[in-house]
Amino acid sequence: METSKLYHYCKLSTAIEHILPTKRLLLNTLGRTNDPREKKSFVFAGSSMNASDLAHPTNWSSKISGEIRSDCKILCFCGDHSPYFGYELSRMWALYGENHRGVCIELDKGKFLEENQDKILKELFRPITYYTLDVSKPIIHRKIDFDRINKIGLKEYVQNEFRPENIEYLFFTISGQLKQVEI
Repeated sequence: METSKLYHYCKLSTAIEHILPTKRLLLNTLGRTNDPREKKSFVFAGSSMNASDLAHPTNWSSKISGEIRSDCKILCFCGDHSPYFGYELSRMWALYGENHRGVCIELDKGKFLEENQDKILKELFRPITYYTLDVSKPIIHRKIDFDRINKIGLKEYVQNEFRPENIEYLFFTISGQLKQVEI
């Protein structure tokens, strides 16, 4: 049931005060979304760590996660997925539609893309891949390069090197469920 619709869930007050009067959707920082994954700190491994870095690796994961959450701006949509239309998704209503008290704005995908072609990077306007976490397979760690952080600074490193290298992992994949493994 693939349709040409996009759906954007939000609070009723957001729709009334900001979206409907201006007919504009605004980007939000990752840290201000209501998504459980974006609220957590990512866990990263380090490369070329010195003794002080090794003593507090979670501090670095937290710092980089915080930089990603405060610097990146996003706009989220969902689509129709058989057997449901995008406006029928209970989990979306709970997380983004103010716990079933908000609104779901339906947009024509083609018209939206045409009207915003100068604002949208086509390679970043794409669906998220859901995968099943398989604990029997090794986890791929995303590495922090402390030498680069020390050389160019945390903000520049995250914006210009770490985020582009890890964009798929950070923004376009989500673990849908845990695969049970027989032991």
